[in-house]
Amino acid sequence: MSCVSTKPYEDIEYDLYKPLINKLLSVYHGKILTPQDVVNIDLKTLPQNYKFTLTLYEDGKKAVDNDKSTHKFIGMENNAFLFAATNTSDKYKTEIQKYRIIDNRVFYQVGSKLKPLELSRCYFVVGKCSFLDSLSNNLSKASTVYDNGLWITTYKSPLGSQVKRVAIYDKFGLPIYQSNFIKSSGGMTSIVFSRE
Repeated sequence: MSCVSTKPYEDIEYDLYKPLINKLLSVYHGKILTPQDVVNIDLKTLPQNYKFTLTLYEDGKKAVDNDKSTHKFIGMENNAFLFAATNTSDKYKTEIQKYRIIDNRVFYQVGSKLKPLELSRCYFVVGKCSFLDSLSNNLSKASTVYDNGLWITTYKSPLGSQVKRVAIYDKFGLPIYQSNFIKSSGGMTSIVFSRE
């Protein structure tokens, strides 16, 4: 499988990341989530101690600071699937953040409360989807297309910038590749993480 369409790939530095995307589509062939698979996502079948590592990429190559985020499945707690993300870097201190997945939505622990990552309600919705903007508490709209393994979601950030979020998921709905391409008056900014 490889990416051949071009329209959904505008403003995502496609030419720069095409080799990485095509490599992942090949390595994970048959294990990539499609819109038809979403109803079959079942984290209950996730092996105990399942983990994956996402590495930061800059300009199409691994970041020089060796930034990584290792996500480990810890277990179930109150009908939620609990993960611990350990962020490491040659430049910054190690951080550990816990999050939960409930009904395919991501929730972060903030003090004693669970705070939803509102956009996650739109991760697996092809077409238009609404979510609550966490800064303004206004309803925001996202639009997602699925094209040959890639979930490409377009929305406006709370500050008015256009964001394209590109992801490849495994059959559990967990990221193999995820990126945000943010277009503002100051130009284009990209944040890209990928499994190796």
